[in-house]
Amino acid sequence: MKAKYLIHHKTLLDFAHLVTHLGGNLESLLDKVNIRQKELLDSNVNVSYKSFIKLIEIAALELNYPAFGLRLSTSLDLNTMNCLSTLNKKKLSFQEALISTQQFLSLYSNRSDCWELTKDKHLLIISRYTNASDLDLSVQEKELSYGVYLRVLQKIMGDTLKNCRIEFTHNNITELRLFKKFLKVDVAFNQECERIIIDSRYLNQHLTTIKPMYIQQSQFNHTNIPKNHEIGIEQQVKKLIMQNMTNKTHTIENIASRLDMHPRSLQRRLVEKNLSFKQLLNDLRIDVACWHLKASNKSVTLISEILGYNEVSSFSRTFKKQKKCSALQWRKSNAIFA
Repeated sequence: MKAKYLIHHKTLLDFAHLVTHLGGNLESLLDKVNIRQKELLDSNVNVSYKSFIKLIEIAALELNYPAFGLRLSTSLDLNTMNCLSTLNKKKLSFQEALISTQQFLSLYSNRSDCWELTKDKHLLIISRYTNASDLDLSVQEKELSYGVYLRVLQKIMGDTLKNCRIEFTHNNITELRLFKKFLKVDVAFNQECERIIIDSRYLNQHLTTIKPMYIQQSQFNHTNIPKNHEIGIEQQVKKLIMQNMTNKTHTIENIASRLDMHPRSLQRRLVEKNLSFKQLLNDLRIDVACWHLKASNKSVTLISEILGYNEVSSFSRTFKKQKKCSALQWRKSNAIFA
C-alpha cells in the first residue's frame, strides 16, 4: 500500500489566501477536490498530496495564472513550516544546515523526498529525487517546491547568496520576469534535470547572521506541529535512509541511533507494521534509482554509488530482481531524454 502523503493545514490556508487575493472562487476550487470551505477552519483536516497538487493545477488554469505554484512558494510562512528549526547550533556550516533541515523543506508531511548536494568544479548543485510513484510531478508542483527550497536558502544565507540559478526540464510556462520578481534568480527551461546551482564556496561558510529570536520562533513552531501531521515510523526511517544514503551511513544501527532507539527496538517497531528495515532499504533504493534513470543521464555506476552500493554488480542484481529487467533496459523504456 502506498503511503498517503498529507500537506500541512497552514499550507492549505496560505493557498486559500492567495486564491482570494487573485480574485478566484475559492469555494468552487475546493469543491473540485471534495473539500468544503468551512473545513479550512479545522486544523485536523487532512488533504492528500495528490489532491493538493490537483488543486494548484486547477487554480493555475481557472485563474489563468501560470505562475500560481511559483507565487504560492513566496506566500508560505517558512516559520510555520519549521524549515529552520534545527539551526540552533554553534559554528554550523551552510552544508550542515542544508543536511540538518532536509526533512523540513517539504511542503507536505510524510514525504520521503531527498535534496541531494553534489559538487561540480566550483559549483554546488542541489537536486531532488523522490519516490518512483511521483516521477511525473506537475509543473506547478516543481516550481512550488523549488521555489520554497530557494527561499530557505535565501533565508539561511541572506544577501550573500548571489549568482544563483534554477533549471527546469519543462517548457517555459512562467514568464522569466516573474522569477526575477518573486525569487530574484536566473532560471532556465528545457534542461536535462531540475536543479539549483550556486557557488560551492558557500559550503564552508558558517551561519552567523540568523537572529536568535527567529531560531527560537522556529523551534517553538516545530514543537507545536499538529498531531495529525506527526511522521510515522516508516516515513521517519525512509527519510533518514535517503539522507544518509550517499555517505553510506544508512545502516539500521545508524538510523536507530538517529531515532534515539536500539536497533532491535526499531526492528520490532517495523515488524509491528509488517515491515522490515532491509525491505524498506531495498524498495527505496530502487525507487530512487528509477528517479535517476528517468530524470537524468547519470550512469548506472554513478547511480549505484549514490544509492550506497559498494559494487555496481550488487545494484544491478537487485534492480533486475525487482524490475525484471536491467537498469539500462528500464531507462530505455522510461527515460525522459533520448
